Amino acid sequence: TPDGHVSAIVQGLVISALCRSYVIDKNELHLDLARRAKRGLRVPVEKGGVLARSRWGPMYEEYPSLPYSHVINGFIFCLMGLYDLKKIAGDTEAEQLLQEGCQALKSVIPSWVEESWSKYDLRDITNEEVKNYATLHYQILHYDQMEVMKRITEKNIFEECKKRLKIQSKSKKFLAKVYANKVKKFII
Repeated sequence: TPDGHVSAIVQGLVISALCRSYVIDKNELHLDLARRAKRGLRVPVEKGGVLARSRWGPMYEEYPSLPYSHVINGFIFCLMGLYDLKKIAGDTEAEQLLQEGCQALKSVIPSWVEESWSKYDLRDITNEEVKNYATLHYQILHYDQMEVMKRITEKNIFEECKKRLKIQSKSKKFLAKVYANKVKKFII
């Protein structure tokens, strides 16, 4: 980013945009830049990168920090960028990073999607903070991301997760609780 901060969501979106630009104009520079953007995914958060070595496997941090936050939507957008680079450029390292990241995503689902709702991040686990449940906007985004992950991986676990998120998003009672908890954080 212009201010020098790195973010997995930015890396993933930039990689996707460059790959798609290549599809349109066949400019090899775009694929070269996409491959360079991928490099940052190997750099640990502790050394200024976005790679978090978590209990679930390698995850890419939208907000690199210690302790890790594990914002799920940013992690998934990064995986989507890797998929584009693998698919469009045949990049074998992107394929390996994608496979490792997808395995971590599969492993994290039970900690991320609870019985009633999904969480925006996993700071409740990594930093013993109060659970940060997703707003309805992010709940729906998570649902859409699971649809994409199902399509690109053909793994049923993402289809099952998508169905669960959809059912959860209709729970007005839990949604009221989510927003009440968010408001509580700002009341002194």
